Amino acid sequence: MPTPNQHLLRRGAIYHFRRRLPSPIKGILSRSHFDGSLQTADPARARRLARKISVAIDQIAEALQEMPTERQPTPGQLNLVLKELFDHILREGDRQRELLGDGFTQLPNGNRQEILDGTADPDTMETYRRYRARGIFVEGLLEELAEEWSDFATGNVLDHINPLLEAALKACGLEVDLKAASSQPPRQDAVSVAAEAYRIELDRWDGIRGQGQRAPDWIDDKYPLAPAVLQTWSGRFNTEEVNFLACTVEEVAKEYIDRNLQHTHRPHSSLEGLTI
Repeated sequence: MPTPNQHLLRRGAIYHFRRRLPSPIKGILSRSHFDGSLQTADPARARRLARKISVAIDQIAEALQEMPTERQPTPGQLNLVLKELFDHILREGDRQRELLGDGFTQLPNGNRQEILDGTADPDTMETYRRYRARGIFVEGLLEELAEEWSDFATGNVLDHINPLLEAALKACGLEVDLKAASSQPPRQDAVSVAAEAYRIELDRWDGIRGQGQRAPDWIDDKYPLAPAVLQTWSGRFNTEEVNFLACTVEEVAKEYIDRNLQHTHRPHSSLEGLTI
C-alpha cells in the first residue's frame, strides 16, 4: 500500500501532495487526482500533513461506499418541495392574469361558464380563442382545472402530478425516482396540494383574495422542518438553508471534500487541522 511519503512531491522548495482519488470521491469531484500545495518546505511537517490528508480521503471514501445509491428526501426537504409546487401554480395564475392585462374583465365567471356550457356568443368564443393562442387557459378554464384536480385527489390519481412535482424537486435541487414505490406517499400529498392550489386559483380568477390563500397547514405537521432550523432561523427559508440544515451524511461528506480537498492552494494552517 502506498505510504504518505509516496504522495509527496517537491516543487522548488515547497512540498505538494498528489494522490489518485478513490472511486466514490472521484465520481463526485469529476477528477482522478487530488493535487495540492502543502505550503511548507519542512519535510517532517510535509509528512505529517500528507498522512492527515491521506487518512481523510480514505475515511470519506469508505463512508461514501457504505451509503445507499438512492436516498429519499428528508421531511424538511419535502416541506419545501410541496410549498414550491403550491407556489408555482399560483405564480402561473398570476402570470396569466398579467398577460390578460385589461382583458381580465372580458372573461369573468359568467362568460367562462357559458364557454363550458357551449352557450357563449361568437365574440366571447373569439376572445377565448385569442387568449389560448397567447398561452392563457391552454390547460383549460379554471372551473375545469379545479374540478379535475379535486377528482384526482379524491380518486388517488397520481400520474398527472409528475411534471409539476419534478419541476418542484428541480427547483429545490433534488432528484427523486417518481416511479419508485417509496415516492407514492409524497406524490399523493402533492396531488392534494395541487388540488388546493387550483381551488384557490379559481377564487382568484373570480377576484376573491384573502389571508387563507396559502399552502395547507398540514404540510408543516406531516413534514416538519428539522428542529435545528426551527430553533435557529426565522421567517421563510430558502432552498440552501433548508437543504443545509436538513442534510444527510452524503451531503456532509461532499461539503467536507469541497472545503478541504478540492482546492489546490490552501494555507498550511488549514491543512494542519484536517479532521474527519
